[in-house]
Amino acid sequence: MAQLDLATAPGEEDTLVRMLRSFAGERINLTFLAMRPCGSSTAASLCLAQSQGSSAGEIALRVPGVRTRLTTLAPVVTASVFPHRSRGTILQATSRLALGGSLPLLALATSLSALTFTVSHAHLPRALDGLHRAFLLPENHSPLLPEPLATRSSHRAAGGSLETAAQYHEQVVRTYGFDLLADQTMVKVSWPISESSATWIFGGCAKKNHEQRLTMAVAGIEAGSSTLWVVAPGGSTRAFGSLGIGEACPAATRSVDVLRFHGPHFGDRHGIAAATLTALLEGDLWPLLVACTGASVHVALPRGAGEAAMATLSTRFCAPLGIRPKGAATP
Repeated sequence: MAQLDLATAPGEEDTLVRMLRSFAGERINLTFLAMRPCGSSTAASLCLAQSQGSSAGEIALRVPGVRTRLTTLAPVVTASVFPHRSRGTILQATSRLALGGSLPLLALATSLSALTFTVSHAHLPRALDGLHRAFLLPENHSPLLPEPLATRSSHRAAGGSLETAAQYHEQVVRTYGFDLLADQTMVKVSWPISESSATWIFGGCAKKNHEQRLTMAVAGIEAGSSTLWVVAPGGSTRAFGSLGIGEACPAATRSVDVLRFHGPHFGDRHGIAAATLTALLEGDLWPLLVACTGASVHVALPRGAGEAAMATLSTRFCAPLGIRPKGAATP
């Protein structure tokens, strides 16, 4: 895989949107996108097939304002840990690996069912070793190492198929419905910090005999340090506060709404991220966080903006008839 990192200054968010729309126009599929604040700017990390990395870079550089703000990392590996199911324990274990240096994260984002992160291909053996130590895998199961491109090509030439490559061209993309989660709490955590900080951030809930449930998480590199943004239900404000995040490391907390939706072909369809961010930019509803990975899209917006964002995105995405968006206000 190749990872493209783009930082956009305030008021220049359309630079990212134009780049994503250019990729969609050339049928370049993004398997992963994580967007987050970075100081006063917005930072986006997106992954695509390494075979398309060179052409994607050329396309991106045609967009005004991109040349001095774009960084390309290749080769990288994306890995997903299942099942996630909004569980804080998987994020806690992954963060501890990162804090301990076993897992040098480049970017991270959660979906409805998994936690996905990217690491440099050179660090893959170290990452796999750390994952084996942190997670108990089912019997007779091990993570699949990336297959050489030549192997995939020869397999296709022999009439086989190892992956689907569906492309859809609807003006309005089908989804399984919208899920609006209001009154959420967003917290920022940065490291390098002591490994014990991971316990302060996540471990306090264990003392109360319950597990911190998470709505979404996004991470990336900011000024040489890893930065993690975590969103949890509004009632978790007290839980976050009790963990001493302010004492553990620099942090920022605010109330947000989270809008999430997923579809049958998001993982192998170009243009999902472009359609999402185009609609929100045109509606003057630029998000704080975005996680677009697997078959789902999670968007965190300032508190109170969720309903407007759902109405705006409904012009680009549709839900099955008779399905009322979860969390929507009663008309």
